[in-house]
Amino acid sequence: MEEEKKMIEEQAAPVQQETKEEGFLADNIRVLSPGKLVARRFFRSRLSIVGLVVILSLFLISFIGPIFSRWGEKTQDLSGGAAIHGVTGFEFKVPDSDEVIHAYIETISYPQLNKNQTSPSADHWLGTDDMGMDIFTRLMYGGRISLTLGFIVIILETIIGIILGGLAGYFGKWVDNIIMRIVDILSCIPSLPIMLIISVVLDSNGVPGRYKIYYMMVMMTALGWSGIARLVRGQILMLREQEYMVAAEACGIPVRQQIFKHLVPNIMPQLIVTMTLGLGSIILTEATLSFLGLGVEYPSASWGTMIEAGANPDVLRSGYWNMWIPAGICIVLAVLAFNFIGDGLRDAFDPKMKR
Repeated sequence: MEEEKKMIEEQAAPVQQETKEEGFLADNIRVLSPGKLVARRFFRSRLSIVGLVVILSLFLISFIGPIFSRWGEKTQDLSGGAAIHGVTGFEFKVPDSDEVIHAYIETISYPQLNKNQTSPSADHWLGTDDMGMDIFTRLMYGGRISLTLGFIVIILETIIGIILGGLAGYFGKWVDNIIMRIVDILSCIPSLPIMLIISVVLDSNGVPGRYKIYYMMVMMTALGWSGIARLVRGQILMLREQEYMVAAEACGIPVRQQIFKHLVPNIMPQLIVTMTLGLGSIILTEATLSFLGLGVEYPSASWGTMIEAGANPDVLRSGYWNMWIPAGICIVLAVLAFNFIGDGLRDAFDPKMKR
């Protein structure tokens, strides 16, 4: 008996080891939940962890960092500039009287470009721009705009894409034809020229610059939901013929519940990956539009408007790299981090992954 028991244990050892590797507990053979399996696969990727740490750091610096800064987004420090003082005197004679009023006007001007710009120092870690504003503080406020806009736009695009793509994939026929033709038209529209034209229209109608960011969100959402709608439609076309959907229809479950309770949850892994990868593209688009003057206007800060300083030849000749390179580095880090997270999620949600 002892020899047979020992032989059985030796044969069961490889099975127990394989069970542990596949996510089971050797003691009670308990299967890990899908969420825990996804999390385990995600955190096995070093690049995914790096991307997650970078994104969390950017969010903390952008939203909490300004609380501890002694400078505001638009606070000017003109102590490093070359001020030119002028005093002009005037005399006014009071009508119907011999009384003469003497008045003096003192002017302080900074007529020469770059005189208020300073290099990094203890007071200004990244120096100041040509208006004397602290670049590091503006970098944190700019992160709020760029990151918030990216998340809002991708969420709106996903909501619209799920609704229209779900309707097209479930009902098919003329509903599918109408929605897909709209998607085809949007895919053919050159988004950048359209946004440039809309920006000129807004300027000609006197729309304040601080509202441009909201119009940018609307434009990017209106032109960007088509890709998600096409993805949702394709997945639902495949899933609606499955046995559980046939049973749901036979049980008389309402169409709304069939789409949003049974079909959409099954395509959420693909949507999460698409949203994560799309965030980087939206941040790049915002930076490009702000660089072209379609985003927030100076003195409000965003990463795109800050790198616009690099287009000034005087800034490049003077060597004021601190005005635009830090914002460019933040854009690169944010896009890379979102791509790393998206790749990690794609591998984690893949049921064929063995490691």
